[in-house]
Amino acid sequence: MTELPEILTVQEAAKYLRLKRSTAYEYVKQGLIPSVRLGRQIRIPKDQLINMMDGKEMIDSRTK
Repeated sequence: MTELPEILTVQEAAKYLRLKRSTAYEYVKQGLIPSVRLGRQIRIPKDQLINMMDGKEMIDSRTK
């Protein structure tokens, strides 16, 4: 697996999570993917993304 940068863009996180970019943005908006807003840019800290994955906190939209 390729080493992830310490701070990811939403597009990088979407690729890592194998999500559509629009789905990743929606998850960020809903708070399912932890993020930080820097001006107009959204960034996702790698450690928080990994913690989220370890905790299995992400909801599969197909189960709704």
